[in-house]
Amino acid sequence: MSERRTPLDDETVRKMVKRAGEVAEFDFPVHLHMFRHACGYALAAKGTDTRTI
Repeated sequence: MSERRTPLDDETVRKMVKRAGEVAEFDFPVHLHMFRHACGYALAAKGTDTRTI
């Protein structure tokens, strides 16, 4: 949800994530799919069954 209480569209979220990566000065492009992998990695590190992930 945006500050105006309206749904964000996909492109807006993509731009926000890309910009966050630039501000963080990563030397690689950041994209939404990375969150999926990061979440899976965190769950696996906690011992979650990979079939659940």
